[in-house]
Formats: sequence, C-alpha cells, structure tokens
Amino acid sequence: MTYIHLSEIQSRSKIITVRELTIQFDEKPVKYYRHGWQSWSLAAWTDPTPIPVQMPAIFHPLQVDAQHVYKKYLNGSWLGAVEFADGNILLLGALATDAHVHLIENQLSGHGETGEIEWFLAYGQENLVFAEYAQQLGNRLAPDGNTIKSSAPRV
Repeated sequence: MTYIHLSEIQSRSKIITVRELTIQFDEKPVKYYRHGWQSWSLAAWTDPTPIPVQMPAIFHPLQVDAQHVYKKYLNGSWLGAVEFADGNILLLGALATDAHVHLIENQLSGHGETGEIEWFLAYGQENLVFAEYAQQLGNRLAPDGNTIKSSAPRV
C-alpha cells in the first residue's frame, strides 16, 4: 500500500503506478463524488455519509458493484473525489479498468483489482481537475485521438 498526503499533490497532479493507494487529508470533506458501476448506477456528488439502499432493496445488488454492495463506507468504480469546504476537489482516478475507490473518514483509497495500474491524483478546481483526468484517460484509451469506430465490432 502506498500512502500519500494531500500536501504532496496540492501544487500539481501526479500519476502513480501501484496496486493500492491511499491519500490522507486533514480536513473533513463536505461532499463525495461516487462513480457508478453501470450506466444505471448512481454517479453524483453526495453528502459524505452512506447512501440508503435504493428501493426495492432486492434490486440493490444490480445497481451497485456486487462485490462492494454491502460495504458500510462510500465507494465507487474507477474514480472517486471529495470536495472540501473551500470548494477545492481531490480526485483519485484509475487510468485503467478494474479499479475501485472508497472514502473512509479522512482517507481516499483506490485499489486495482487485477494488479498494478496507473492512478491519476489531482487537487484544485472541479472543472480543471476532471478535465485533466479526462485528458489522461483519452491519452491511454484512445492514444491516436480516434474515438470513432469505422465499423461495428464482430459479435
């Protein structure tokens, strides 16, 4: 497990390759950005308290990553972020698939479920932090800049 304090990334973003990573901070966050596992899963800024089980409860495991459905702490797939009282955002985002992020008290942690992966860490204004993360994802997932397929995939 790699530990980083927020002060190490406040001046500029970082990319780190590890399996597990924890960012520690001193201030209690005012919001948490949870990223859904499926297109119908909740992806939103919420209070930093556990979200109630969506009703009907029988569908809850279908709306949340089944491996993490009954965790008592906030979590999400691929990325997570916290907002502090001053409006700045701390974002921890995987630059690969098969990753999970969670918030427990004053620690934002991520783990790659298949081994070491690249993680993007940034702090600052929400629009700038998320734009830089999107750019880094694009650099890895569409390195030639081409995101449009010329033909349908064979099924």
